[in-house]
Amino acid sequence: MLQGFCLSIGQQTEYEANLDTLILEMPISLHSTIHDVRQNISLIFRPDFPAVVQHDDFLENNFHVEEATGRITGVVDWANAKAAPYGISLGGLEILLGIQTSTEWHFHPGHGRLRQQFWDTFYNKIGTISDLDRRSIEVARLMGLLRTHGIEWKTDMSGVYLKKLLLVPSMA
Repeated sequence: MLQGFCLSIGQQTEYEANLDTLILEMPISLHSTIHDVRQNISLIFRPDFPAVVQHDDFLENNFHVEEATGRITGVVDWANAKAAPYGISLGGLEILLGIQTSTEWHFHPGHGRLRQQFWDTFYNKIGTISDLDRRSIEVARLMGLLRTHGIEWKTDMSGVYLKKLLLVPSMA
């Protein structure tokens, strides 16, 4: 696996506190996912799991896209970049595969095929990794989605968006 930065106990404690807050604020339908991430949060803070610099604000307005092809040409607004467990920003994939309205999250047509292609390419590029590391990447992805849509961008609709986003599995 990748080598990276060291994380502090404080960051793990912050993530745990975020999850403890979410369990009180989010709909019951999300509780099992939040509990699962909370139970497995230590996986992404174990000494042999990498921490890397991550954007921490992967939202559609931070991507520059070539209009004719849809190809991403740049990512801006790195002011909030920080060291975090590998995979926290992978929830940003969902942002690229859908759109948020004032009342719902809508996935674009073909999002399933594109998601499968992303995960196939992702794991092909990483190469052989353990089941534990795959599970850790999934915990990190879910934690990233929970932080972004439940804590940092909290709105009255956060539970609605998270229900849609969290029910889509990675192809781990």
